[in-house]
Amino acid sequence: MATRGEQTRARILDAARASVLERGFAATSIDDIQEAAGISRGTFFYHFPSKDDVSREIIERHAEVDREVTDEFLRRAGDLVDDPAQQLVVMVGLYADYFRSLDTQYPGCLFASYTYEAGLFDEATEQTVKDSIAYWRDVVAAKVREAMEAHTPVIEIDPVGVADQIYSVMQGAFILGKVDGSNELIAEQMNLLKEHLKLVFGLRTAAKEVPAAT
Repeated sequence: MATRGEQTRARILDAARASVLERGFAATSIDDIQEAAGISRGTFFYHFPSKDDVSREIIERHAEVDREVTDEFLRRAGDLVDDPAQQLVVMVGLYADYFRSLDTQYPGCLFASYTYEAGLFDEATEQTVKDSIAYWRDVVAAKVREAMEAHTPVIEIDPVGVADQIYSVMQGAFILGKVDGSNELIAEQMNLLKEHLKLVFGLRTAAKEVPAAT
């Protein structure tokens, strides 16, 4: 069970993350964070020497969760189907199901928020973002290579390019979903991406041919 200090620290991090996603790092003040967390200024500085220390910790925490989700969805896809191309399709479907299941509007990606304000963070923080995106690229590109060995793509593709395309579609969908206020829009974009991947690898497009992502 978390101690009171750990709970307070978690509240600070949650408040900081929400504020950065809503208004950006530069526009987020310590006063904003402490007010949202329901703490005093002294309590904030007891746990964190500066706003930069908070920014470093929330991106490290986000990177850890992001990596865990990527690994989990790839693992679940592998449990559902043996074919690596279908595993890619199922993985994307799992993301669609996740966004559709949320009770509140998905706030967007913290990596994108930090990238938009590049130069405001220390080198270690910026490296965390780069490493996390590189991890996604590496593991998904590896799966694309497996898919290419099992199926001859109907068009010429590059594994890294396909991995980046999946990531880019997701990030773009976050923006559209935030503007539209709809998680369903994000899920729809992921489902369109599923159909695109089926076409690229020559999979039949009937939904029954690829197991549901749930």
